[in-house]
Amino acid sequence: MNSPSDKELVEAIAKLRPDHPHLGRLKLLSLLKETHSWTLSEQRLKKCLDKNNLNAQPESEDPLPRDEKFNEVVKDAFIDFKIRERDFLLALSETQSIILSYGYTSDPMYAACELRHYMEVLLALKGIKPCTLFTNPSAQEIFTELVQVCLKPVIKKYRLARYGFHLQQITHPMPTTVHQGFQNAWVFADTRSPLWPEVKQVFLTPNRGKVDEYRVGMALGYPIGRAVSDHSTQLYFRALDKTEMQDMKISAPISAYGFFTRAGEDHFAGILMHFDRCCQAAKDVGTKLEMDLSCHRKLQAFFEQTSGM
Repeated sequence: MNSPSDKELVEAIAKLRPDHPHLGRLKLLSLLKETHSWTLSEQRLKKCLDKNNLNAQPESEDPLPRDEKFNEVVKDAFIDFKIRERDFLLALSETQSIILSYGYTSDPMYAACELRHYMEVLLALKGIKPCTLFTNPSAQEIFTELVQVCLKPVIKKYRLARYGFHLQQITHPMPTTVHQGFQNAWVFADTRSPLWPEVKQVFLTPNRGKVDEYRVGMALGYPIGRAVSDHSTQLYFRALDKTEMQDMKISAPISAYGFFTRAGEDHFAGILMHFDRCCQAAKDVGTKLEMDLSCHRKLQAFFEQTSGM
């Protein structure tokens, strides 16, 4: 029997956690020893779990159905998290704001308009997206604090784990075919989604080599089409939250969600169908979304043509 390296231990635990979120330390220790034939002490395991945010989640009670009561829970959780996230970002220091804006501004309003997650969380709660990613390569510690201060209390308050939602940090290296990946990012996932196995495989399972960026987009639930390498054939689609702009009493656009996708006209219908679903989900909680078509004349023309039919 041999002793695992720190990296091997973290990767093994991260691989087990999605399927065993409530497994306590002693049972996890036994499972690791049995699976890998390792020499491993409880003290070392505890230190690893604490350091890498891999401790067991509290045992939830029986799963709850996603019925009419759940719809009210979603609305309340959405509003609660939206306000918490807004207040958190507006309270950022000048230094934090500069980091998050890549040196563009020291005004926290930039982050409050451009780096929001509340709509993506709603889309996960509504079953439109299998997961939401909290990531920022330049300042992941800020987003980790956001998760700790804003998202975790909402998950606990509204018992979202009992409705099948899971939160986990990516503790292993995860390079993609485009960039260095999402190590230390957080994944808020719907374990009842048909794409949950893909989410686990892409984000929560230590992989050898680089993850295909197309698989990343699919695991995030975006209508991206097949990935392309030529940036001239890519389109960045963005939806704006008109209601949040009114609530914050600002004219600056607030990005509700966005993604890169294939720009071919044959793909426009899929983008608009996805947007319609997102609009309905937002409408259910009293929010109005609008497409940002300012830089996409072809998509705007397609939208106007299909809307007039």
